[in-house]
Amino acid sequence: MHQVAYRLLGKEDALPEKQLRGIIKNIFDALFTNGILSTYGLYQYGGNSYIYCELIENDNPIDMFELICNENELGLNLSGKNSDMYQEIISGLEPMEQVFYFGKNSELLHNPERVATFMRVKKGKEEVYKQEHKNVWEPILEGIDLAKIQNYSIFMLSQNLFSFFEVEDLKFAMNYLANDKENQKWQHHMAPLMDIGSGIEENKSVYMKELDFRN
Repeated sequence: MHQVAYRLLGKEDALPEKQLRGIIKNIFDALFTNGILSTYGLYQYGGNSYIYCELIENDNPIDMFELICNENELGLNLSGKNSDMYQEIISGLEPMEQVFYFGKNSELLHNPERVATFMRVKKGKEEVYKQEHKNVWEPILEGIDLAKIQNYSIFMLSQNLFSFFEVEDLKFAMNYLANDKENQKWQHHMAPLMDIGSGIEENKSVYMKELDFRN
């Protein structure tokens, strides 16, 4: 399984939410039909939309992006106004880079809830942030596991960070991590890089609105 994400840049003359959801649903339903995706979610924050996907095979995300940009290959058969709206969406769609992934929890999680968050890195600190997340401390990974979090990805585009994870009990997980001494050290270590709160303390997290989800 491979995780990918895209940002859909908001515009002043953006489509109404209902139309936006409808066209994006058509695009990603077509990817399901073509046997490419197993999961997708549509989230919104600050006028922009973020799309989370899980690929059935480890397809190259750029190949998938090229497929998304070809309505004929997708078999959408759009015409007129619908085709124009599709092109408007595609023109604002940007692939994001996955900079961190934590997979399955050591325990079987029962009916985990989905959570998406938004953060920002300070300008000029993007590469440092990526390097830090290539070498996350082992006690931090153990803490994520003990907090009953799984399938945790962080995606980056410029200074913007979009995170997606599954958790058995969000309140328990946030309280556990906020009181974990190793996690507190990690947050202190990462704080100079961040524009917006680290996402671990509830009053600093920017939780995103889920508009659509399918798996």
